[in-house]
Amino acid sequence: MKNFYMILMCIAFIEIPPYVFGQAIQLDDNHNLSGVPFNGKLLLTSDRDSTFWTSDGTAVGTMQMSTVKSDLNGYTILNNKVYFAGLNAANGSELWSTDGTGVGTVLVSDIWSGPDSSKPADFVNFNNKVYFTAYTPALGRELYEYTGSGSPVSVTDFNPGAGNSFDNPFFASLNNVLYFNATNNTGNAVYALQGSTFTKILDLPTGFSINGYSHIGNTIFFSIGSTSSGMKIYSTIGTASATLVKDFSNPFAGFFPPQLMNWNNKIYFVAAETGVDSELWSTDGSSTSMVADINTGSEGSSPIIVNSVVLQNKLVFAATTDASGMELWTTDGTASGTTMLKDINTNPGDGSDPILWPAWSADINKLASNDYGIEYFNRTTNYNGYIFFSANDGTGGVELYKTDGTTVGTVLVKDINTSGDGVGDSYLYTTSGVVFSGNDGTNGFEPWISDGSISGTQPIVNINLSGDSDPDFYFIWKGDIYLNADNGNGGVDGYYDFYKLQGPYSPLPVTLSGLVATVYPENVLLNWSTSSENNSDHFEVLRSKDGEHFENIGSVAAAGQSNTTKKYSFVDNDAYNQGVNKLYYRLNMKDRDGRSYLSKVVNATLNDLPVTMSIYPNPASDLLKVKYNAAEGGTISIVDINGKVFHRTTVSPSTVGMKQINISTFPPGAYLLKFSQGRKVTIQKFVKQ
Repeated sequence: MKNFYMILMCIAFIEIPPYVFGQAIQLDDNHNLSGVPFNGKLLLTSDRDSTFWTSDGTAVGTMQMSTVKSDLNGYTILNNKVYFAGLNAANGSELWSTDGTGVGTVLVSDIWSGPDSSKPADFVNFNNKVYFTAYTPALGRELYEYTGSGSPVSVTDFNPGAGNSFDNPFFASLNNVLYFNATNNTGNAVYALQGSTFTKILDLPTGFSINGYSHIGNTIFFSIGSTSSGMKIYSTIGTASATLVKDFSNPFAGFFPPQLMNWNNKIYFVAAETGVDSELWSTDGSSTSMVADINTGSEGSSPIIVNSVVLQNKLVFAATTDASGMELWTTDGTASGTTMLKDINTNPGDGSDPILWPAWSADINKLASNDYGIEYFNRTTNYNGYIFFSANDGTGGVELYKTDGTTVGTVLVKDINTSGDGVGDSYLYTTSGVVFSGNDGTNGFEPWISDGSISGTQPIVNINLSGDSDPDFYFIWKGDIYLNADNGNGGVDGYYDFYKLQGPYSPLPVTLSGLVATVYPENVLLNWSTSSENNSDHFEVLRSKDGEHFENIGSVAAAGQSNTTKKYSFVDNDAYNQGVNKLYYRLNMKDRDGRSYLSKVVNATLNDLPVTMSIYPNPASDLLKVKYNAAEGGTISIVDINGKVFHRTTVSPSTVGMKQINISTFPPGAYLLKFSQGRKVTIQKFVKQ
């Protein structure tokens, strides 16, 4: 989490209070190791020499595991193996895999045979296969597919012959469709891969490139930008063409990523329109509008939403105005509901420059996805209803704050350093509080912890007795926090040391990876997964007809404790009985301590909504009563067995409709009552006595 501003533009002992756990144990010196838990150990790489390392959490068990080096071109996972570009003298940079052991680190394929390098890159796991790009003189750089056995196979040649089809592609997968950009013989285009079929969905205008993805349900949205021509947003479900959602012709719109993100069934993004620079916009695919002109005039407020959070059912983000500078803002998605959360730095024109600290996950499957990354941050996860952030009130330096999404609940936690900046840019949430880089003005930047109170904001340990250890926190594994820090021994070319903070520490209860609603002819299937769970109990499945009022329709037991990906599902067999065409779903994640966390909202647009109908009495003599459920309304008609129409009437949409029909004059015999909605007809038979 170092250099946090980059993320925003694309992401010896001291006195220890009783609740602060353990000490810092050094596992390695000066190799700048980083990595993730994998197959029961830690899989690490060294920024010093790109070698692979492994660790069991002890100093003696932290060691280099292979002579092959990473070519630093990404990686992905298939069947408990990590696939990556490995580099050695004999083969150059080629496709390798590892199971986390030295003997299990092997060359998969020498695609460009001999010491020359095919330089595999752009790894993604899609439909249980590894996809990546690689170069050969005959084909150029093309997309390869690997099933986990045999040899990888080139599956594209969009730019025929030796021409490169891929140059820094942007991949995203959704609903069994893989989206990416590639070069063909006429220019650049966006493609979709479904099964084994490639479909071109958009030819990119000259000078444009993809700069963001997000989605609503099964519809993916992507933006393309040009520094001379502005930005365009499109939507598609992977069909033969993409739909233009909005064209922003202001060239300024093409200079910066629009930060596409999904919230409340809309895509929120930052864009510049003619006469109005960089403001917050939203779209549902059919209607696109500016949420609010936060900084009125031509300058724009340049909102930062990539690290935004959801509190009090509102989106909290940073934005800039001429009057107040950069401060925290909140919105419910409307112009009137978009307001400054709090003016922390009250000096006119000066902002507090807040940086929100949303919860995030170090799950290897997520980090290896090479996807559009909108779920890197768990925006709805919080610590006891609060999200921490750093800000500067103009007098006390950068310090630790917290917010619950209200003005009164947005407060300074503690002035850690009374003579300068007290907070760095690395943090990690635990059930005991947020662990972060803090500086008391005496010991430099060291590991601290805060539960949101003054007394509960304390240093953990002083790693570097001669200055800053500048800790960079990675993940929690087996109760300990792993991090890089400088112990002050001089190092080698500025490389840091690998440590663990001895716990017990626990991650926040559930890290929800995603919620998707899939519509079927008779029901709606909900799928979601978690990348980690701690003390989780169950998931309440909530459904709504209007997106605001939710009811509990079922429960799914949670894993309790897990450091691996867990997948869950729930079938709503009663979806088509709600009398509406569109339903909304969310999860209420409950832990065993009684705390709960609401997920994002997803929607499901139902297929042809059936009419349910009952008639009584049957047989009937005078009045026939028709009870119906028809969200779209329709026409009721009565005909005899010869097709002669005896009655016809139009009824209004209703989920509990009732119609009484006088049949006293009908001749005795058998009749058919038809409820028609366009081509949809529901028929029931009755007898007139």
